[in-house]
Amino acid sequence: NESADLKKLILCGHSFGSFQLTWLLKSPVIKKRIKKIILLDPVSILLSEPDVITNFLYNKGAETIFDQSHNEEYTFIECMNRVVIRVFASSELGIEYHLRRHFAWYNSELWLEDVPKSVDLSVYFAEKDEIIDAEKVKKEIERFRNIKFTQWNGLGHGAIITKSELWFHVSNEIECTSDPNNKKMN
Repeated sequence: NESADLKKLILCGHSFGSFQLTWLLKSPVIKKRIKKIILLDPVSILLSEPDVITNFLYNKGAETIFDQSHNEEYTFIECMNRVVIRVFASSELGIEYHLRRHFAWYNSELWLEDVPKSVDLSVYFAEKDEIIDAEKVKKEIERFRNIKFTQWNGLGHGAIITKSELWFHVSNEIECTSDPNNKKMN
């Protein structure tokens, strides 16, 4: 039914936005309408592992990030990305208060086996993500043959925001999903 396809949802969430998509998947009414989910740097996969909570809430301060910047494997942009995550995201009083006191961690983990087979799931994440353990997430995703994933090598959390070529690839996937006659991805 063509009108039923028009009501199908294509959802995309970055970082904290992966929690909201997890909540939508748990809704019996909404999950029936989801056609595709695209997760970018998702923090909801393997949330029960200590990495996300530790790296986001209890990570070292910005001053230690600059101490590490002499290491050649970190570029200036990567160091600044770490500072932004630490200073503006995880240390902001409203966010920190909510995550430490009111966030339903137990309700927010995305269990990949609970994603309906009718939902096309794509996951994009950074190899050097400062919040998640990218290697653990990759191994978890690889357990499921029906999940498409792309790992951005050498990049950190939020690289999609500063790298237009990454966003182009994701937006192209959204276009191809919304218009099956569009063959850009093939």
